[in-house]
Amino acid sequence: MDKNKILRKITILIFKDKKHDSTHELSIYKYNKVNGKLNIDPFASCKNLKDVRDIFLTDQKNVLLDIFKESEEYDFVLAKINKRNLGVYQQFFPQDFTASLRFIKDEL
Repeated sequence: MDKNKILRKITILIFKDKKHDSTHELSIYKYNKVNGKLNIDPFASCKNLKDVRDIFLTDQKNVLLDIFKESEEYDFVLAKINKRNLGVYQQFFPQDFTASLRFIKDEL
């Protein structure tokens, strides 16, 4: 049993004054590090970008809110979930991030 196995990585790019300010990586591990129980991957059932967006906004909503609470100067956030090679970033704005979503292709 590998307790350090990562099920899903989420990359969050934070922009301030229209420039990249910082990057955060979140990981969903296969096993809970505190109690050792098996974690459930919330993105496992996603079949398209809309599903990924909906799960991200319900499962990771607090992460987005915390980022925008850190600094009111952040312009927007780009989030990418490594899900079936859906090579896009999802853009969220602080004013109303549930209605301001755009998909931006990952050119890297």
